[in-house]
Amino acid sequence: AALHAVTAGTAWLRLDGDPPLQLMPGDLLLLPSGIGYRLASAPDARCRPFDRALKEELMTPAGDLTLPGPGAVTTFVCAGYDYDLDVAQQLMRLLPDVIHVPADAVAGREIAALVELLAAEVGRRSPGSRAAAARLIDLLLIAAIRRWSESRGDDAPGSWLTALRDPTVAGVLALLHERPVRMSADHDIG
Repeated sequence: AALHAVTAGTAWLRLDGDPPLQLMPGDLLLLPSGIGYRLASAPDARCRPFDRALKEELMTPAGDLTLPGPGAVTTFVCAGYDYDLDVAQQLMRLLPDVIHVPADAVAGREIAALVELLAAEVGRRSPGSRAAAARLIDLLLIAAIRRWSESRGDDAPGSWLTALRDPTVAGVLALLHERPVRMSADHDIG
């Protein structure tokens, strides 16, 4: 999975078969399934395949990745996200290939704060920075999924994820997860 948070400038997400999607400052992009994609400076700009060799070529001594080209500078905070497929499968199969969280008054403040903290930890390279960065990436993942779930209408297909929007059902699910053996024995649930 990949996470991208635009901190300045603009970029375009390109997926085969889909129209380009403009990304603006404050936008968060989650690609949970690892689908192939391209980020470009313009909707029709030429893209170079990004791999480890290109990353090493373009990395500055300070650890910043710079992509040369014309136009205004665009900056991102980017992260790769590895998860245990056996554990995460129940959640990941419910998500679309792309979750775009546009900057807005509500989600924007929360995401901007997390991105600012993440950028500081990555730039600091102090003891504990890697662990702090990993937790902040987890929080960005949660924020993206939360915003996606909240943005879905009432006609969204039913699943345990959509059930969490109902306070009563969410409470029952929480009890089941807290005490599964007791709930099964008390209510003879098979």
